[in-house]
Amino acid sequence: MAEPAYFRTKSIETALELANSHRGNYIYSAGGTDVAIRQRQGLVHQPVVIDLSEIPELRAIRATP
Repeated sequence: MAEPAYFRTKSIETALELANSHRGNYIYSAGGTDVAIRQRQGLVHQPVVIDLSEIPELRAIRATP
């Protein structure tokens, strides 16, 4: 199995543009190792990984009033 294309994005807009351009043939990653492990196990077959770990707006969960 070929290594997937890997994109590390720095904005939500870029992540959405990449997702749109790959039309369902992608998986999101948020910096965890679960995607890599599942790829090695043959459980994930998407040819594109979109890494969201560098997007500042997604780094924390905050309660809003």
